[in-house]
Amino acid sequence: MNKKGEKALQKAEDCQKQGLCEIAAEAYQEAVSSFKEDENFAQQADTLTSLGQMYDRLLCDHHKALEIFQQSLRLRQIYGLKNLCEEYFNVALQQNFLGQVSEAKDNLERGRHSAEREGNQLALGKILNLLGDILVEEGYLKESERYLRTSLELFTTEGDEYMISHAQSSLGLLLACRKRYDEAIKTCQTALGQAEKIAADGVIGTVRLRFGQALWLKGDYPEAQEHLQKALEVAQKSNIKILRETALDWIKRCEEENPTHPNPPIES
Repeated sequence: MNKKGEKALQKAEDCQKQGLCEIAAEAYQEAVSSFKEDENFAQQADTLTSLGQMYDRLLCDHHKALEIFQQSLRLRQIYGLKNLCEEYFNVALQQNFLGQVSEAKDNLERGRHSAEREGNQLALGKILNLLGDILVEEGYLKESERYLRTSLELFTTEGDEYMISHAQSSLGLLLACRKRYDEAIKTCQTALGQAEKIAADGVIGTVRLRFGQALWLKGDYPEAQEHLQKALEVAQKSNIKILRETALDWIKRCEEENPTHPNPPIES
């Protein structure tokens, strides 16, 4: 056992819980270096993943998170370590945030094949859900719906309540883009009820955002703004930069004096 690495890792985790992210980052890097010297590549990769998640979720530094996740991915590829499909997803998620959509889709496809080989149904669900979200943005709505419904089925089988709510909100927005507004609103309501049941701010913010977007597509601007405002409140409370920026953009659309109905993505 690498006591030096374990001690540094414990310090990193304790500091992260206290919100001392700079100190935590230094301790994580110390643990990474120690595990590398000991040639414990599995623990080195896992520590890098934890560090990347801190930069993603707490510091909202997606460039740094991507760099760190890529380091972990390389270790998993070289040494045949477990959780390869999950690392492909982590890399792709950051690339999507940064607008590197083509690269994100490539890594999601690699992750998809890896998850299928490993039998990792939860990771496969996350990969298909993100692919579905990207395809909505690109206008491939029929293909997106297949991915999103499959991801929801996988999350339901796995009993992951957080991801069930997340996938339902993705599906709700997709249905609104397809002008199936009644289905969209019902699906978003189900997603919100699920999110509030588990009281997870991250998914509540996402659901509120997508509920607002779906209502905006339907033309219910005042109600849309209510959900978007609540999404903004969650973003500010939890310091989720992308959620905050997106909510502000859509609130601005609702506040326009003469809002025009958007042109939903063209079905392909």
